[in-house]
Amino acid sequence: MRNKRAIIGTVLSVLMLVTCMAQPVFATGDDESALEELQRKESEVEQKETETQEALSKAQEKVEKVTQAVKELDEKIGKVEETIFQLDADIEENLALLEKTKAELETAKETEAIWYEKLKLRLKAVYESGQTSYLEVLLQAENMSELFSKAEYSKDLAAYDREIMENLGAARLEVEAKEKEVSDEEAVLEENRAQQEEKKAELQEVKDEKSEELKSLQEDADALALYVEQLQAEREELASEIAETAARIEAERKRQEEEARRKAAEEEEARRKKAEEEARRQAEEEEAARQAAEAAEAEEEDTEEEYYESESEDYDDTEEEDSYDDYDSGSYDGGGLYWPVPGYSHLTTYFGEADAIYGLPHRGIDVAAPGGTPIVAAESGTVITAGWNGSYGNYIAISHGAGVVTLYAHCCVLYVSYGDYVSAGQTIAGVGTTGDSTGNHLHFEVQVNGGLANPLSYTSP
Repeated sequence: MRNKRAIIGTVLSVLMLVTCMAQPVFATGDDESALEELQRKESEVEQKETETQEALSKAQEKVEKVTQAVKELDEKIGKVEETIFQLDADIEENLALLEKTKAELETAKETEAIWYEKLKLRLKAVYESGQTSYLEVLLQAENMSELFSKAEYSKDLAAYDREIMENLGAARLEVEAKEKEVSDEEAVLEENRAQQEEKKAELQEVKDEKSEELKSLQEDADALALYVEQLQAEREELASEIAETAARIEAERKRQEEEARRKAAEEEEARRKKAEEEARRQAEEEEAARQAAEAAEAEEEDTEEEYYESESEDYDDTEEEDSYDDYDSGSYDGGGLYWPVPGYSHLTTYFGEADAIYGLPHRGIDVAAPGGTPIVAAESGTVITAGWNGSYGNYIAISHGAGVVTLYAHCCVLYVSYGDYVSAGQTIAGVGTTGDSTGNHLHFEVQVNGGLANPLSYTSP
């Protein structure tokens, strides 16, 4: 809340247009400043909470995506492991076949050895029988393959010898085929297994990277979630402080309202007692005058004319009228009163009309004007009331002397206090709609010797 008193001293006209409200305004000092600061902090915390919640949502989305990626990698690794498991089973099966093939290979080698022994015996027989030419051909072979070749194409090879060589060659081919079959099968299986192991290693590496990324993202998300909780706790604490401060402000407002009502009641009681005292004094003066007149009448025994002359000298039966004349030309320094709302002349209710709320004869005039419009003193005088009344709202009463009092009601703000002396035309308040009011206006009354008078008899726009 703005510091109204500080602003009044520098920009009075702007204040009256901006700060006037429909109800009485009570300053509560530090509490209101604290409330504004708490509300500002609460707004900042709410903004941070919103931003952090958005960041948390994005972080959780990333966590979900990476978690899904890790899950898919797990599935792929599982499939590769299944393939490797199947390859291992195939290798185990191949090992069994290999063992069988090796057994067959051994048998083939044994068969080859048997035929080779038969060949050696045959060569020995050839040698012993003197078939040197045939033997020389065979002996010139540098190795087994060349031996087979020379023996196969030898023109001198006998049918039995050829059978030996054919069986030996077949056994040799079978051995070579078995060896190649086993070797090829082992190579294929080992290559496939190596490929799958490599693929598994690659997938595992990607999974490990994703797992690290997931761990980091989860830590970020956990940190954001913790921050959100802290912000929520801070916001709740601020809301509690705001509620407590608002309650203090409301309590202070009610206290000030009660104080204003009490002060107004005291002032009203003081005015009542003063009026009673004035009435008592006037009654005493009238009684003294009456007694003096009676005494003068008793002493006057001359003629009737002398009696009346004596009475005229000692008692003036127009004393009340003379007292009213004091207002016109006596101790009342003013003449015509200032118009209390300069620049605004539209009257919504005239003196004596039925008012809009209670339907009773109106005690003054109502001048319509925007909220905050300056209200000026109709004449110089002393402020005898400045406070709150249930019907009048914020109001001021000024005594101008000689029993003349002006009253200004429904103000939105008061700029003078009880006991202040004001000059004619001085700004004393701002137009408002406090108390029993249906809109922004000034209720203006003129009282003369405790009685109501039509303000338009003393002033005009």
